[in-house]
Amino acid sequence: MWNDRMRTADYRNRILTRLTAGERERLEPDLKHISLDFKEPVYEQGTRITQVYFVNSGVISLVTELQDGQVIETATVGREGMVGLPAFFGASTAPWRALCQIPGDGFRLSAEVLRVEAENGGSLGHLLARYANAAMAVLAQSVACNRAHPLERECAAGC
Repeated sequence: MWNDRMRTADYRNRILTRLTAGERERLEPDLKHISLDFKEPVYEQGTRITQVYFVNSGVISLVTELQDGQVIETATVGREGMVGLPAFFGASTAPWRALCQIPGDGFRLSAEVLRVEAENGGSLGHLLARYANAAMAVLAQSVACNRAHPLERECAAGC
């Protein structure tokens, strides 16, 4: 099924497919193919981020647990992005819990390798910055929708 060495065609993650051939070659020895199983935890809130995850298929949910125990989904990540974005910005801990919502597969990479490669000035840093900007835009829209529309109206209108 998966060889030790991936081919460009094996990548469906939008960030990995947009890397230059040289960047992909440098990262491939450190990219580990993984399966993502339903409800499988990726990070626990407040734990150290040592690995980042590029989703190839499936969906990972980012959820925040409040002090009263309430759990709120704050974002989802599919093949358009990666889980562990705080590590790209130099943060060492996960501000949320991440768990698999829809089974699939992905690629795991050391957070340290990600930081080093992103600092090399190639396309990875640029792609991650663009992804972070898009993720912030989606988050802002979600917050605005939640504030502007009562739950009943939101459910009916599909905000």
